Amino acid sequence: MNRYRASTLLREIVMIAVAAVVAFPLYVLVNLSLRAPGDASSIIAPTTSPTLDNYAGAWRQA
Repeated sequence: MNRYRASTLLREIVMIAVAAVVAFPLYVLVNLSLRAPGDASSIIAPTTSPTLDNYAGAWRQA
């Protein structure tokens, strides 16, 4: 008995799409937070030289 139906596949596709919609802004947020201030590359491209200086600066300003 095969319980895997077309509706199951459709649900999986919808769940993957929702996960991508939620994960993409989180990826952009983390990617931008790890960039150097002078890095002007695309927000989608992963940073080439991640730094934690932005977190230290935010901690000092708070």
